Amino acid sequence: MLALLASVSVSAHLHAQTWSEVDTLINKSQGVVDILDEGYRRIAGAGALVGTSIVGDDMLTGTFSYSNFGVIDYRQTLMTSNVLGDYNTALSAVENSSYTMSVQEYLDGQYIQSQEEFDAAIDTYVAAASVFAKAVMVNNLASAAETSGSIQDARALQDYITDNTLGLTTSMQTDYNNSIGEVEDAVQLYSAVSILKDDTTSVASIQSGADAAGRDYIYANDAIYDGQAETLAWGFTGPSEQTQYDITTTVDMSDFVSNNLSTLRGAGNTDDFYQDGPTQNSCFFATSTQQSDPSDACYVPAP
Repeated sequence: MLALLASVSVSAHLHAQTWSEVDTLINKSQGVVDILDEGYRRIAGAGALVGTSIVGDDMLTGTFSYSNFGVIDYRQTLMTSNVLGDYNTALSAVENSSYTMSVQEYLDGQYIQSQEEFDAAIDTYVAAASVFAKAVMVNNLASAAETSGSIQDARALQDYITDNTLGLTTSMQTDYNNSIGEVEDAVQLYSAVSILKDDTTSVASIQSGADAAGRDYIYANDAIYDGQAETLAWGFTGPSEQTQYDITTTVDMSDFVSNNLSTLRGAGNTDDFYQDGPTQNSCFFATSTQQSDPSDACYVPAP
């Protein structure tokens, strides 16, 4: 089981979850909204037509059918007992429900969120790396020219340099270096949450402590990973008068931290992100003509 610590809390935002009662309320309140919308629309039309056209009887109060992409739909302006009853029942269901969040539900949500943040950090890195990726093509063309000693190959290198913006700036350097740091922060959090959410013993221990203190994880803040301390921690933003939320839960993740560069590089060696990247994928710089030519090694079949 992972080691746990408790300390003073920090503030962040609340977490929420969707339940079936909320889904029902969305559906039933939409019935009221549709009727209200239709009433406003018809009254607006009647007013706009004053002086040019007189609306007929029941044009404002009648129920009319129309074809919605081949499906018969109905529009009405009068509130019915059924619509009101369904809406009131759905309201009561939400009002009387107990909305809570377990530790497992919280960590599952944090896992999804941290995965999205990791993906976003990867996208930022790829964008920042794109200007440096052109150096791979320069290296390939220069190596080919040197190996062949061909004037044509040297000219191809020269043309590529002339036709493309290849100069590297300190701004590009800063963006690239910062993006790697962002990926490191994102993947540390993503991995820590992934490990903890699947550790049933630790999750049960944290849940036991929360239950004993009357602490609902619906008030838990986003988890934060501290690479220096090698801990995963989160605070709470609960009702001000409830002191059980004046706490930060901290989990020691040091047993899972690896500082072995060989392990890191070995794991990356066969991963698609690396193999499909500019330094390993011989077709990374393939043109659309190459990709559409069945006889070309970089041909990509149409889906």
